[in-house]
Amino acid sequence: MSILTESTDITIMSITRDCSEFLTVNVNRLLRQILSKTLTFTLRSRRTYVLCDDFQLTLKAHSIVPVYGYCLPHDQYQSTYQLIRRGTQYLYFKKGFETDLKQIIYGDVRQYSKVPQNILIYVEWLAIHGVQMNKTKRELNVDKKLIFSVLAVEQQLYLNYLKTLCINNCERKREQGLTFLCKDTLALETILPYLTTYCLTNIRECFNKNSISLDQLVLYINMIDSLLDNKLESIEKYVHHWLPMILTCMLFKFNLSETDEQMWKMRLTCSNSCIKIIHRCQKFIYVQFEHRLFEILIYTMINDQNITLSIFYAILYIFNHLGTYACKTFLIPIVRHIALKLEKFLIDERHLFDTKWKIYLKKTEDLIESILDRIISK
Repeated sequence: MSILTESTDITIMSITRDCSEFLTVNVNRLLRQILSKTLTFTLRSRRTYVLCDDFQLTLKAHSIVPVYGYCLPHDQYQSTYQLIRRGTQYLYFKKGFETDLKQIIYGDVRQYSKVPQNILIYVEWLAIHGVQMNKTKRELNVDKKLIFSVLAVEQQLYLNYLKTLCINNCERKREQGLTFLCKDTLALETILPYLTTYCLTNIRECFNKNSISLDQLVLYINMIDSLLDNKLESIEKYVHHWLPMILTCMLFKFNLSETDEQMWKMRLTCSNSCIKIIHRCQKFIYVQFEHRLFEILIYTMINDQNITLSIFYAILYIFNHLGTYACKTFLIPIVRHIALKLEKFLIDERHLFDTKWKIYLKKTEDLIESILDRIISK
């Protein structure tokens, strides 16, 4: 199976040949993965033909909203969805049936699968609205030994311990907390949703204040950046929560001096986080985060007339670390806009005698020269 794309076939907007080749390679790869997963559902169902439900299950397994309303014209197969139409709105739904629980437990074994009579697993909430519940110790009889269920309390203590370390005034303790976020692959998985909510809530509060505390903002961005270094696979489920906040911090125009060192450090941390997100998105079937990220960066580079030097540098830094192919595909079509932005910074009269401004401007020129050398050499 192969897919060929040509820029002349697309009537919405004209794209370059590099973009066309980039789409061809990625669409081929994505379709192969989707069809492979779909065939897996078919074989596990012990069927020899693929149904639309197999395709929908594949999309659902990768957090993609399935397309309803399509089914095979097979006599023995009918769509399990019913349709309600009101005006121009359509709703597909499955009609549920009430079932008596006693009938399932004590009913005919041939009709219902066997249900265990005893409780095998106890499940407890870690906390409700941030308040730890008072629980009595339960006794589980496993191999005639008593095991006490105290895991929820340990998780809460570990969560509070990580929060205290990561925002501590002592740099050594902060590094220790970030190391835990980066390397812990066991205990971190259970408290990951709470860490995500904690970081995002505090970042929002930083922006809602009249004066944004850049020091506090850097602490929470460093926590997210350290989590992205973790090899835990469940990290990928929270990328769509982190990406908007990371882009907001990187592209926000702070009411600070353009040569503020803390602001440059924060933007570079956000750029490194975006690069890590893109590398993690390459394992997805549906790379919506990667496309959304490129779209926002290119739009900012072209249409933002008041773009600052630190934002300009942060965007170029991302493409430079993504490699030659990304630079050719996305930066060559907008090279005129990049040249105009750089010329504007070079003739800015407000920073003629600012030494720090000249240092950052020299770093930007070196970065652009590195990108051009990378493109020309290959």
